[in-house]
Amino acid sequence: MNLSSEQNRTIPLYTDIFWIACVVLAFGTTIAIIRSRDTVLAKVCWIIAVLVFPLVGAAVWWLVGRRRATRSESSL
Repeated sequence: MNLSSEQNRTIPLYTDIFWIACVVLAFGTTIAIIRSRDTVLAKVCWIIAVLVFPLVGAAVWWLVGRRRATRSESSL
């Protein structure tokens, strides 16, 4: 059974889309971290976490880090 290269390309295509989405998510999260009013040390730690663990780091930032940065703004 001969499979053409186009038929074999469907699985890697999904992984390509997944990794492109990870890069876009990490980039957008990094921009959001830079624009936040958190301390420089906190920003550096968050950016390292997002770059080392793109999906987990970004998810934790959007769920926890952003709220923490917003709360610190309101307490000023």
